Amino acid sequence: MDGHLFAAINNLAGHWRDLDLLMRFMALYGPFVLLLPYIYFWFAGRGEKSGEERLLVLKAAATASLALVINLVIGTCYYRPRPFVHNHVKLLIPHAPDSSFPSDHAALAWALTWSARSKGLHYGLMVLSLVIMIARVYVGVHYPADVIGGAVVGIVASIIVAYLWPRIVPVARRLALILP
Repeated sequence: MDGHLFAAINNLAGHWRDLDLLMRFMALYGPFVLLLPYIYFWFAGRGEKSGEERLLVLKAAATASLALVINLVIGTCYYRPRPFVHNHVKLLIPHAPDSSFPSDHAALAWALTWSARSKGLHYGLMVLSLVIMIARVYVGVHYPADVIGGAVVGIVASIIVAYLWPRIVPVARRLALILP
């Protein structure tokens, strides 16, 4: 099933130049696009609201970091070759033949998306995260299960950080006040 869905998505590559460019961009830089609201929250806030917005940014950073650490552990314990290693695929971006599962891009995207649930950005970030997931398959570097696994890791990391956050807030408040 995973292979068939991969083939259906990856076989769309190479037919529409503009779609290929968009998918390449989202596959490579999509998580950076998701960082833009957080950069805004960090630098544009004023008054009391700025402290809360900076806490949101720190919470998102903690969530993203935890998601990537979880991915590192999973990727070290379980190796799954990337689709282009053993199959003929339409590879639109260069990539190392390292472990494919779970997707770091999807984990980072969903960690950032799930961290923004308290803001009005959540649904827009969800759409971008879904596009990132599809793009990673489209360009040939992940199977669908890889990006779904990454999404689950990002969401689980967000739940863990949300649970621990009340214990972390005192330290995070001090950090939010002293950082530029």
